[in-house]
Amino acid sequence: MKAFLKSVLKAAPVRWLMAVCARVAAHSGRAASLVVASYYFPDAFDLVCHWSVRVKYRERVVMGANVVLGPHSIIGAHGGIVLGDRVHLSEGVVIETAGLDFSGAPPYPHKTRPIEIGAGVWIGTRAIVLAGVRIGAGAVIGAGAIVTRDVAAGCVHVGRGGPAIPAA
Repeated sequence: MKAFLKSVLKAAPVRWLMAVCARVAAHSGRAASLVVASYYFPDAFDLVCHWSVRVKYRERVVMGANVVLGPHSIIGAHGGIVLGDRVHLSEGVVIETAGLDFSGAPPYPHKTRPIEIGAGVWIGTRAIVLAGVRIGAGAVIGAGAIVTRDVAAGCVHVGRGGPAIPAA
């Protein structure tokens, strides 16, 4: 049975059909991404936005030109977010302006602070940028980093919290 199935899948008509299906799937993904980008940010210029991106409070996001929002990224903009020109969010990036205020008794109320990301910033896969952070132009945030403090322009930030490393 296995040999028969392999021979069928290698047949020219079946391979042609699989190629057509693969191209249709790729184009439908691109179409879905265009629809999502137009829905979330109708005025954005040259925005690349994967169809799986989630945006909360989209009206509180100021979007620069030529921004890339990678697959499965989440943008929580309750406190407001500014994304400069040429900002690139890799896969699974989380940008969240809201957090909890632990100064009182439970249930803890939410508090929000804005986030500003400068021009030309690259944020690596599965990085998290938390409320109140400013990332300077040209900075790089490493994959999996948790950004809780400001990052100066041109610096590289990896890991959790801590200071950023000036780029060489």
